[in-house]
Amino acid sequence: MNKETDFDEIVIYYDDFTRVKKLKVTLYDALGRKIRKISKKEIRDYSAVSGGTLYSDSRVKYVDASYGIYPYTVEYEYELEHRETREYPDWYIVPETNTRVKYTTYTLIMPSDLKARYKAENTSVEPTITQKGNSVTYHWLAKHLEPIAYEPFINYRQVMPRVRIAPSQFSVDGYRGDMSSWESFGQFMYDLNKERDELPDELRQKVQELIANASSDAEKVAILYDSLQENTRYVSVQLGIGGWQTFDAKYVYKNQYGDCKAPSNYMKAMLKEAGITSYTTLIRAGAAKRSFVDEEFSSGGDFNHVILYVPNVEDGVWLECTSSQSPFNYLSSSTENRTGLLITPDGGQLITTPQKDHNHHLSSTKATVQLNEDGTATAQVVMNTYEDEHDVWRYAFYDEDLKDQEERLQDDISLPSYDIKGLKIKVYDEEPRADLSYNLNIKQFGSKLGKRIVISPNLLHQLTIVPKEISDRKSRLYRAIGYTSIDTIIYELPTDYRVTSVPDQFKQESPFGVYKSRVVIEGEKLMYIRELSMFSFDLPATDYEALRAFYSQIIKADRMQLIVKKGGA
Repeated sequence: MNKETDFDEIVIYYDDFTRVKKLKVTLYDALGRKIRKISKKEIRDYSAVSGGTLYSDSRVKYVDASYGIYPYTVEYEYELEHRETREYPDWYIVPETNTRVKYTTYTLIMPSDLKARYKAENTSVEPTITQKGNSVTYHWLAKHLEPIAYEPFINYRQVMPRVRIAPSQFSVDGYRGDMSSWESFGQFMYDLNKERDELPDELRQKVQELIANASSDAEKVAILYDSLQENTRYVSVQLGIGGWQTFDAKYVYKNQYGDCKAPSNYMKAMLKEAGITSYTTLIRAGAAKRSFVDEEFSSGGDFNHVILYVPNVEDGVWLECTSSQSPFNYLSSSTENRTGLLITPDGGQLITTPQKDHNHHLSSTKATVQLNEDGTATAQVVMNTYEDEHDVWRYAFYDEDLKDQEERLQDDISLPSYDIKGLKIKVYDEEPRADLSYNLNIKQFGSKLGKRIVISPNLLHQLTIVPKEISDRKSRLYRAIGYTSIDTIIYELPTDYRVTSVPDQFKQESPFGVYKSRVVIEGEKLMYIRELSMFSFDLPATDYEALRAFYSQIIKADRMQLIVKKGGA
């Protein structure tokens, strides 16, 4: 319909286990008349290897089907041939929000002695199942589907219709397995990686030397994790069954690298030498969200990462073995509060990673501001960040130069005109914490009106956008992860200036969060304190207007202004 579309790009992934047998793309104008077919020479073929991948057999077919006259239609058809059956593609009935679907089908044809498992989500569509000879056909059909509107605070998993489809028995690169339950799938993964945690004699001796003076199992785990971080690095390696089977511990010791499976298995091997039991754990890592692993529907496609769990040390220790920077026993929002699959000798066992709330994900800022008579100001700022709030600054410390760090900080500051000076970041090895210190030269802070200066005491963090108005909200309200932000700003006023009046304390409580702000006067100093906690939530659509009202009240309070006057009130 317009140039904002994503459907003018056709992207088909394949690898050594998957062959693209056919790819046809045809364009039609607004009246349905054929414009042209995309020729074979216009189909580009690229490696699908990212910058962090050492080597991989993944590739991509790409077609740019853009056409400058709107509206137009793109029709594309492709066929993939797989020589392994570890996953069946799910049927995404509506590909994305704000997209009308005219007609869509999914057909699965397979030998009748195999069993396909399927489960519908956010749809009542059922397949037609027919059997002919030694094959069985599953056929799904949906048509004339109205768009699902994008709405703020939407949980796509709760609204987008799809049918999950998975094999019971599968085969990959000569290995046969059963995926009909989490237990049986975990058993396959255990057997696939069995005996790959054997250490060379040289490393076994080194492990014993490292832990010789440790006074507890927790200290042993911490020492070996530190050694892992110092001596291995993450490199993505995705060849054939390598997506599921790890390099053995001897390989990692020799080469000092591996993908997420390899260092996790390597750490597991060192812990075994130390007499400590641990389990590799499959997890769905990514943007902050709760896990949606279905206890009753097992599928290997639910996971994309491996971490390590040490069950009998303290309350259980979780290790992110791909990071050389993470503190001991710390999972970021990428892997916290979601379901994983422990790979044990007795099969797979579902487990939930640590759950943290808004109190854990904290940033606390303290600033001293010298206000000048002309409305300019200088500020000395110290910010302490924890858990999810600290992750970005840990990354910035290790992987960005000063210019990039300053640009990142600018996104955190609400002032219209200022310069950042002396930015320093400190990260803590023993805890998920990063501290920032910096100075600000604020070119336009207060508005000078004769003997008065009008200021907005909320120096740094202001909410500015109310979620858009929706007359008939459909989806539930969802926030995956909460946070808390506390600002304490002390203003040193110009000589003989006083605040003309002090506003009352403001407090707003709701199911979405809590906001508090207050002003305290101490002689020629003014102290502004702001506390905002945003909760994680999963609430009915009918609460949307209350959510908008909560944001409106915060924005109004954040914009509070004070008048300081020379000579007092």
